[in-house]
Amino acid sequence: MPDAISWQAVAAVAARLPQITVANGYRTNAGNTVLTEQQQADPGRGPVERLSVYLDRAARAPSTLFEGEDWTLQLVVEADVPSSRADAQQRAHAVMADVFDLFPSGGTELPIDAGFVDVEAQTAEFLTRVDGANSSVAQIRLQATVRLP
Repeated sequence: MPDAISWQAVAAVAARLPQITVANGYRTNAGNTVLTEQQQADPGRGPVERLSVYLDRAARAPSTLFEGEDWTLQLVVEADVPSSRADAQQRAHAVMADVFDLFPSGGTELPIDAGFVDVEAQTAEFLTRVDGANSSVAQIRLQATVRLP
């Protein structure tokens, strides 16, 4: 049995994120570390940005409820920037901008086994840092529409 459609979308986004490198014209090298599992911050990793991709919610598109052919997913790309950097907030903003550039308004079509997924970055939220937190975190929400053949 094939992977769940939602997981195929997460994997497709995770496969595209490594394009975020300075060599490719982006502001950061956040694409060098991409995870599909949320992990606790690792203070020993040094001043390296890290991206995590996960599903926030999934729904069948109302127009195809009976055919079940389109799904609307909200995915999250979480940018984690160690606060050991003097410019952690600035870097979190730069990573957010890179993700918005990678998934621009109008969407980016990515192939998946079940068909394709159209992905667009829509909103971002910076999480409040509690005293002693060892990272600055931006959550970038992607709207993804899965279309099945």
